[in-house]
Amino acid sequence: MRRRLPLKPAVNMVILSHPTLSFIFLLTAVAAIRRYIRDSHKVDGFRDKHVFITGCDSGFGNLLARQLDGKGFQVIAACLTEKGAADLRAAASTRLKTVLLNVTDSESIRKAVEFVRREVKERGLWGLVNNAGRATPIGPTDWMELEDFTKVLDVNLIGLIDVTLQFIPLLKKARGRVVNVGQYTRETEPRWGRILPIQVGSGGLF
Repeated sequence: MRRRLPLKPAVNMVILSHPTLSFIFLLTAVAAIRRYIRDSHKVDGFRDKHVFITGCDSGFGNLLARQLDGKGFQVIAACLTEKGAADLRAAASTRLKTVLLNVTDSESIRKAVEFVRREVKERGLWGLVNNAGRATPIGPTDWMELEDFTKVLDVNLIGLIDVTLQFIPLLKKARGRVVNVGQYTRETEPRWGRILPIQVGSGGLF
């Protein structure tokens, strides 16, 4: 008795036409050219460009301020405390300027804007880096109080918006750009609960 071999399942093959292949190749080439042009763009004239950075007492803001200062930018670093400002000035060149800033206080922001306006004059502000942020508390959601969320929102969201709005006129003069620095913790681990205060902060703007 002959054994009947199982039939192989039919394989549906999609054969792309020549025009389709050409179109895909063209799209790929255009994307590669755009990426090359974007990544090859270099900024020059650092000494004529003013950058304002918030949250420079320590961490990323402090590091960025020192690095941009080292490259020749006109850095204006905003610190929450006088000690943070003094430590940063000691670690940077005399070109770097500091100003005290509490991003939860509109009047403090207004004073910082006036300070920056005197520094940049008619050149305007080339860059605004919203780096000031609050990352605590961290814990399961049911451990949190409403105040834990509002404190984070005041710094990471409302403060960021207030700073940006007040600096827009100076940014327009130089056709400047805004960089918002967020935290990776907006994507939380399960053990921290579904909602952390920081998740509803600056991460909500991205």
